[in-house]
Amino acid sequence: MKVQKTQKKVELDKKTDFIPLTNEIKSNLLVFRFSLAAMLVFPFLLLGKYLGYYSGTSYKRFFAFFVIALFCNLIAYVATKFYSDKPSTKYICLIMLQIFVTMLSLDSGLEVYITYVMVPLVSLLYLKPKFSKHIAFISYVCMVGSIIYRSRVSNPYYSQLISKEQWMMAYTTGLSIEYIINIILVNIVAKHWLSFVADAKNQNKNIITIQNQVINAFANLIESKDITTGKHVKRASEYVGVICHSLRRLGYYTEELDQHTIELMVAAAPLHDLGKISISDSILHKTGRLTRREHGIMQNHPIEGMRLITENMSLIEDLEYIDIARFMALFHHEHWDGTGYPFRLIGEEIPLVARIMTAADILDALLSERPFKRAYSLEESFSFISTLSGNCLEPSIVEAILAAKDEISKICISFADTPIDELPVVE
Repeated sequence: MKVQKTQKKVELDKKTDFIPLTNEIKSNLLVFRFSLAAMLVFPFLLLGKYLGYYSGTSYKRFFAFFVIALFCNLIAYVATKFYSDKPSTKYICLIMLQIFVTMLSLDSGLEVYITYVMVPLVSLLYLKPKFSKHIAFISYVCMVGSIIYRSRVSNPYYSQLISKEQWMMAYTTGLSIEYIINIILVNIVAKHWLSFVADAKNQNKNIITIQNQVINAFANLIESKDITTGKHVKRASEYVGVICHSLRRLGYYTEELDQHTIELMVAAAPLHDLGKISISDSILHKTGRLTRREHGIMQNHPIEGMRLITENMSLIEDLEYIDIARFMALFHHEHWDGTGYPFRLIGEEIPLVARIMTAADILDALLSERPFKRAYSLEESFSFISTLSGNCLEPSIVEAILAAKDEISKICISFADTPIDELPVVE
């Protein structure tokens, strides 16, 4: 029996592995907004008190409740604003909401009990069964604690009929039965919903696989067209991921470069040179210096790449991915100081994804061998990259590259065009 239970638990945990971090961040924000909306109950409580419906409480107590609720929302705001990607944030948000519910139930002039199920219900937004069980247990403890507290307060509804201990046992037993039944029903619905989401995920995975095959086909087409660049698109794609993570570690663009966006950037990077398909082999494979006319044709490949992506990938539903791919293709030759092409954009006029793609492109060009040049060593490449800070490349991106030397070295060796023990040095 224990083995079966363990297997079921592992299967259930596997179903939640695909839930992205972005869902947790969005759920945290939704819970915070729900907590803010819950404060609208106070005007109705004041109106009820004014009309004489809540004779067992006072205006002072309602004001104290309001201050406590405001403080709880302040804590939830700080957590969602500055620590949205931390695992503990979801606990903070729901515990603050639980404090709000518990606080109202402690007042002997109000009859608030079964709303304890509300917080476990809200926890289902996170699609994490283990987390929901933790919240359900915390909510139950709070409910029993509030009943024990209420039993110690004089209550005109039962003082003449039963003792405080009898009232406490009666309410604890009755509400526990109601609570458990509701939690069981919620758990059944949650499992069915999670299973439905898992099925939808599998279908979406198949679609993504097809899309990736199309993308890889385009990338292979680029390589077959420009044989001089070898595995350039693969290495550049890996460098994009390394630069993004290095920027985050250094504290740059932590909001813009979430995990989902980084994955999209890495997936879109192989398409940055798609426009080279339109360039003739005589220009693309030329080993000597390009003429002014040939250089003008070459400078047109970013625009052509953007056009090809727009026209041929319109059926891909992920609009964010399409935008990233288009920006990388169109702007990956723009420079931070405005000396790039095709539009001579300056600084942050260039989209962040393109600024990172530019750096990855230049980095691989330095580390790779071409018909007209030998590969630079790691030391020489990083030294040259550092001189590009503030002109070709954004200073923070240069800093991120220099901070990720080991990762870049591994990628360079893993995806080398030819097996080498060490990178050649330019003499």
